[in-house]
Amino acid sequence: MANPSSSSNSNSSSATARLTPHQWIPISSGSTSGGSECPDRTFARALGVMEAGFYYDRIFNGTADIVWQYTVQVAGGHAQGAALFSEKNVSRTWTALKRYYPLLGSRMQLEDDNETVAFIVHER
Repeated sequence: MANPSSSSNSNSSSATARLTPHQWIPISSGSTSGGSECPDRTFARALGVMEAGFYYDRIFNGTADIVWQYTVQVAGGHAQGAALFSEKNVSRTWTALKRYYPLLGSRMQLEDDNETVAFIVHER
């Protein structure tokens, strides 16, 4: 039985209501694309209190930037010289970093309720 108080156009806002900080929720689960073995799924979670503070400071003041440095180590010594910085090697390293730190590949989106800001991560 449908809830009489819910509106018929609340699909996106009902998904937004479920978003909580630090809990990733799948918002789409596409199939594998282009013969790839990796499914094309999308996840979202609301920003935490500290993350929201940085977001709104950036929006209203144009400040609040964080710079992180990640050290990458060459394993096995197979790539040297120009091959070390080849597109294939850099792409593989970037993919590994995004798997370990998913927010590196995320975007932020203001949800339909105009109150919730969410991280959106596409798994490809």
